[in-house]
Amino acid sequence: MADQKYTFNILHEAVATDDKFPDKTHEKAANALFDLMESSDRGITIGLEGGWGSGKSTVVNFLRNRLVDQSNGTLFFLFDAWAHKGDPLRRIFLESLVDNIDSNGNSEKLRKLKGEISGRKKIVEVKTKKTTSRLGGLVSLSAILVPVGAAVLSGLNYDLIQMPWNAWGKPPNYPLLIGFFFAVAPAWVLLWWRFRGDRDKGRKKTWFAGDKQWDVFTADSIEDYTQDITEDGERTSIEFEQYFSQIMDCSVGDEKPFNRALIVIDNLDRVEPEQTLAIWSILQTFFQHRSHQADGTESNWQSKLWFLIPYDREGLSRVWNTNGRPKDLPNDDQPLVVDKNLDDVAPSFLDKCFQVVAEVPEPVNSAWVDYCENTIQSALNGWPEDAVRDVIETFKQFESRLDTSPTPR
Repeated sequence: MADQKYTFNILHEAVATDDKFPDKTHEKAANALFDLMESSDRGITIGLEGGWGSGKSTVVNFLRNRLVDQSNGTLFFLFDAWAHKGDPLRRIFLESLVDNIDSNGNSEKLRKLKGEISGRKKIVEVKTKKTTSRLGGLVSLSAILVPVGAAVLSGLNYDLIQMPWNAWGKPPNYPLLIGFFFAVAPAWVLLWWRFRGDRDKGRKKTWFAGDKQWDVFTADSIEDYTQDITEDGERTSIEFEQYFSQIMDCSVGDEKPFNRALIVIDNLDRVEPEQTLAIWSILQTFFQHRSHQADGTESNWQSKLWFLIPYDREGLSRVWNTNGRPKDLPNDDQPLVVDKNLDDVAPSFLDKCFQVVAEVPEPVNSAWVDYCENTIQSALNGWPEDAVRDVIETFKQFESRLDTSPTPR
């Protein structure tokens, strides 16, 4: 046996494409849901209840194939909660919905909506103007006097000017003094600013500049501009409802690409309780639409929206029952404090959310022994016959019960 090479054939698990059970239980369940949709003029929320491995995903697949075969313009959208575990659910849900409706990107409106959903864009418009500082204003005003002073000085007859004036008993030459004062007016402003200008508390003193503000222009000048800001992250419940309504408005209804929509959220019972509660917050949008339908203000698509949730009652009940576990006992192997009142929360909540509940019964595989042998022999390809027989007998010994039989999974 030491030289024996043990190889395996992988048995891939996939959703069944046809019902191999003699009574066609899963196919009949899918047909019942299809007939319900065909006979009703208003969409409802349906719960598809069944244990793990009972074939809920198979029923959903049969229903999708039936809708496709009929070519009746139904939008079928399957959102796998387990596949998006840990992602921002509201954003992923909306992006996946747009991709399902317009996979080729032909709709300009849907492309724009997806861009806004993926990264919210805000247009910020800021309006200010550039200004000079107080020093800059004074220097600018004094510069106007420079040409005046230059003109006065250029018009003087310097041959008649005698210096010093008091030596000959003559008065000062006032045009010369005025022209000179005007010509160097900016210098007088800077000199005055050195002693009397605005102080800059953060400036280090120097021998001439001192601690004054010498900026000619203000440092906080901003021009007019438009800026796009992209914000990534989760969408709020209000944003989710607004975006979802816009997507449905341009996709479902009269004279739209689809005349009704069926949204399925699968594997809800496989994610963590916190993730499940987050998904329920998304579903509240649909439940709110249901409650608003009677007032006559609903949109065209609201009456054409169907909702289907496959779930395991025991799995969803843990979402509420585990709230009884103390926070300092996080491990599953530690005692669980169960509040009897919590046992009533899950059934009441589910009964309130679903108008119709379809049950998928556990499959009864009466000939599971033969199925087991064929499957194991297919998987253990090339094994010695006695080794294969040991595996089969061991499995049969531990799984043989009178009250139940193992599922195909």
